[in-house]
Order: sequence, then C-alpha cells, then structure tokens
Amino acid sequence: MTRVSESADTTGYTMPANGFHVRYALPGETIFDGPVPVSDGVFDARFVVSHAAAEGPYGRIRAYCYDDDTDGAISMESVAIQDSVVTAD
Repeated sequence: MTRVSESADTTGYTMPANGFHVRYALPGETIFDGPVPVSDGVFDARFVVSHAAAEGPYGRIRAYCYDDDTDGAISMESVAIQDSVVTAD
C-alpha cells in the first residue's frame, strides 16, 4: 500500500494582538492511497490528482510492502509535489 500526501502547509500563524509569528507545519491531505506494483524492488505509481491539491516542496510518500517471506516500509519526506502532464499518442 502506498499513501501520497500533498505539500504541507507551512504558513504558521501570526497573532493579531502583538504580531508574534508561530511557525508550524500542518501535514498535507492524502492525494493517493492504494496499491502500487513492485518489480525488482522498484515501484512505479501513476495517478490523477485534483488541481486543488497543494503544490510545494513538502509532500510525503509512505509505502508498506510484504510477501510470504518478509515485509518492509519506507517514508520519504520533503517530496516536491508539482504540476505534471503526461500524454501518449
């Protein structure tokens, strides 16, 4: 299973009374959650994402894989989420 999240919101919050800025990051929404085939240790996922998904450098990919003998997991942080168009004639 693989889960891909849009870029995190890193805008933080500025207190109106004194202008003090609090920095924090809110994790992005899930934009893909499903199975991805793995071949020779490489996974390749292609999916359609809403144009409303937040682009930016703070996306995240998490994957969990298993077979009859073993299992494994990976988490990749700070993944660039950006517009991409692939066409085939």
